Amino acid sequence: MKFIQKNWKTILIVLLVVFSLNKCTVACNRDSKIDKQQTELVQKDSIIKAQYDSLNILKVRWNDAQTNKNDIVGVALNSKQELTNQVNQLNSENSTLMQKVNKLTSEVNKLNRENKKLRDQLNNK
Repeated sequence: MKFIQKNWKTILIVLLVVFSLNKCTVACNRDSKIDKQQTELVQKDSIIKAQYDSLNILKVRWNDAQTNKNDIVGVALNSKQELTNQVNQLNSENSTLMQKVNKLTSEVNKLNRENKKLRDQLNNK
């Protein structure tokens, strides 16, 4: 106790210095943390900008792909319609040709009957 009474001024000064150093340490650590967070913020901001640019590029590519898809679908639909029209035309021509074939077959049969009659007449004479 005598030591404290005798050196109380020195102890008080040491305590004040320790508290002052503590405040200085806290302030320095705070500055260090702020610097570290600013660096981290800059890095993350850079990453966000890069991702944003990538997203914009992907949007452009997506729109181009959709446009190409629509063009291809349009061509396919037009080709399908053209092929359907050609098939219908060929079916119509086929039907017309079948009618002609049937007519010619009928004529051939008729001529064969007449030919047979004439042969029979020729043979009978």
